[in-house]
Amino acid sequence: MSFRLTPYRSYIQVWELEDQVTLLDGLVYDMSDPFHYFRRVEQGGKSYMMIGGQDHKTAHQANEQESFRRLEAQVRNLYAVHQKVYEWSSQYYESQDSLPFIG
Repeated sequence: MSFRLTPYRSYIQVWELEDQVTLLDGLVYDMSDPFHYFRRVEQGGKSYMMIGGQDHKTAHQANEQESFRRLEAQVRNLYAVHQKVYEWSSQYYESQDSLPFIG
């Protein structure tokens, strides 16, 4: 089964914005390659903006910090930010036929 799966790495950051009005409800993707997605998240009664993306096949990029810097550049280009609250990366798998795994 593992030969039929492709591992990918994805990067996520959570930002506190200067202007809370700019936060959107829902999940929004851009059309960049690699793509980015944005969504509003709440914690402790405060709203934050989460940006994710810069996905690539695992072990196909040597510098993880470069992906975080690109995410930060993307969010600073689009929003007035106060501070970065969290950042992390995760690994996920895609099937060769792009169908979800069930059963």
